[in-house]
Amino acid sequence: MFSCSEEWSWITEDNGQKYCYYFNPVSDGTRGKLYVNMTTPDGYHVDELGRWVP
Repeated sequence: MFSCSEEWSWITEDNGQKYCYYFNPVSDGTRGKLYVNMTTPDGYHVDELGRWVP
């Protein structure tokens, strides 16, 4: 089972659904930027809304 880490955050949407999002943890001028439609550094995929794709 996937569990969120410091970079990952579970966020409850207005519809009550919870989704996990990955935010850049590196202090490189883009810290906190949401990853969208790509593979995260830890190997998981996020969709066009930034939601983890199980």
